[in-house]
Amino acid sequence: MPFLANMLPIAWFAGFDVQVHPAVDAVFAAAQSDLFEVYRAMYPHHRLRPALRASRIASFSWSGSRDLLLFSGGVDSVAAAIDLSAGDVEPVMVQGGDIPGEDEWAWEFRSRILREHPVLGDLRRHVVRSNLREFYAPPVQSLCLGWWGHVQHGPAAIGLLAPLAWARRAARVHLASSRMRPWGSSREGDESLRFGSAAGVSADADVPRVTKLRRVVDWASARGATDLPLSLCLHQGPNCGNCDKCLSTLVLAVSIGVDPGRLGIPMDDDSYPRIFRSLAERSPTPLLFALWPPVRETAAAALASGDFFVRSDRARERGFLERIAGGELDRILGRWRIPLDRAGEQAFQYRWPRVYRGLSRLRRSLAGGLGRS
Repeated sequence: MPFLANMLPIAWFAGFDVQVHPAVDAVFAAAQSDLFEVYRAMYPHHRLRPALRASRIASFSWSGSRDLLLFSGGVDSVAAAIDLSAGDVEPVMVQGGDIPGEDEWAWEFRSRILREHPVLGDLRRHVVRSNLREFYAPPVQSLCLGWWGHVQHGPAAIGLLAPLAWARRAARVHLASSRMRPWGSSREGDESLRFGSAAGVSADADVPRVTKLRRVVDWASARGATDLPLSLCLHQGPNCGNCDKCLSTLVLAVSIGVDPGRLGIPMDDDSYPRIFRSLAERSPTPLLFALWPPVRETAAAALASGDFFVRSDRARERGFLERIAGGELDRILGRWRIPLDRAGEQAFQYRWPRVYRGLSRLRRSLAGGLGRS
């Protein structure tokens, strides 16, 4: 199952068959057809075609009601762990997925979170080691740029847990939901994937990120916990306070009246200006468009209520929130975006990389003035 869940998307995009001997699980065989249709709708400009060819369809099943939860220590997975805590849930951390297998420093940091995170209490924990990011050759990236995030992420993570689901007699494998589109992990895709007696679940698929953050804060407050650190950073180590995941979550925390430091997010007097500078200096990506527009709405609600966290200077910090609520970040992100759909932009970037990089540098230089504070 782990191999097929990873190989079939490559075959769909590349146009070759995957022949299975002697048999493939009947539930998975039906599910991969559903997953194929999700990807075909998500990437209409790619000529995807079905790839699975099985000599025989077989039935594999087990009895059980346990939940497996892919756990990273971030807002989404911690909120999901709280939501599932009343049931029979076991968290799983993967080395070799979002955390590269060779990055021992990042892995030691993340694995310590799995061992010690208070939300997990005395739950039974699992570690799965894999080569998800290394097993395919570099030319796969040309099939769809950003392959890991845009295509492979969902099927890879859920399919990887099939042996563990069988061993632990699990009924569901939960993967924290994503709102990026197109993206390799989506509610439609994650919940299409099934094998044996287990099904994929997109955890909290309809729940906004700020609502998840409130769930985490409320859980800590109900237990008298002063701090509840989250692992957010795009760099996979301790939260840097500089990347988009750190900064966008910082603004969400401020907007619901919480000191970001309680969540392990560094904040200083330059945090707000750094947001505007950072976005103005880079080309926009689907991640940025997924993270920042919801922050605008939350900042606007905080300003309306007046109940937001102040680090040192209320008037100054309110001014930055007003700029965010007024849509300045959206204008920075959208002003110099190449007017192509995502598939078209990827094709342009791959076929004419030097031209694309030149246009990106020009766009950043023209947008630089927008980020000055």
